[in-house]
Amino acid sequence: MPRLSQKSVEYAAQDFQKEVQHCLVDSGFNQKDLSRRCKISASTLSRRLSAPADFTVDELQRIVDVLRPDPMIVLSLLGYSKKEVRMAFEVSINK
Repeated sequence: MPRLSQKSVEYAAQDFQKEVQHCLVDSGFNQKDLSRRCKISASTLSRRLSAPADFTVDELQRIVDVLRPDPMIVLSLLGYSKKEVRMAFEVSINK
């Protein structure tokens, strides 16, 4: 079933949650390990992962530094469309 653009915020949050879980499995970390490495309390991390749009930029940066998730998924969570991300990568490559 195709995704509707009206629900892009929900889809971005779901994709981010899945990506974080995938990265946790790949890295061998659990949520508690991630909270320690990111210096975010375990309860705050749990709340933020259930509603990723609530992450602060600083918290998101720490998670990206530790887990190295797919940049497209992180940028989608921040509100960029796939087209905008592709265009930005093309411009940076062509420089």
